Amino acid sequence: MEDIGFDFKDMLCWERDKAPHRAQRISLVYERRGDYNNRDKWNNWRVSNLRPIFEPILWFQKPYPTGKTLADNILINEIGAWNENSLKKYNKNLNILNQLNMIKVNVTVADRGLYVTQKPLELMKLLIELITIEGQTVLDPFAGSGTTLIAAKELNRNFIGFEIDKDIYEIAKKKELKIINFHINV
Repeated sequence: MEDIGFDFKDMLCWERDKAPHRAQRISLVYERRGDYNNRDKWNNWRVSNLRPIFEPILWFQKPYPTGKTLADNILINEIGAWNENSLKKYNKNLNILNQLNMIKVNVTVADRGLYVTQKPLELMKLLIELITIEGQTVLDPFAGSGTTLIAAKELNRNFIGFEIDKDIYEIAKKKELKIINFHINV
């Protein structure tokens, strides 16, 4: 992102309610193979992937014009500020030492099962409300099942989404979202 002209502003951490993959006990793998010596040798060891309970969210922004301040950029382009109320509205972690960059949101049954990297609707609402105002446009170049676009629609933002996977595109299309089907033949 920096190579194409954006400035890195910060990193947020979304704390998941549960890990998508669990680190399997390696002794069970050896036991299923009938390799009891290695099962005993590697008891209490797990495969090397940890349980990913958080996901980083990188925050980039276009730089403001030369000779202008951040306050000027906010007035000229209506970007560059963040809305504290959106954190208070959605973030369940605000009671924990007032950590603003550690985000935890409510997750519902509807937030799971449509797509492998599906995000909770409240997370996307928080992020959209954090840095945009009504009427602005949200671009999601990896629209997936459309959660970001639904959040934008519910928050009175315009939205544009792209999705390369036809099956996932069809899931989002059923939600009556206008997503551009961007297909590449390799």
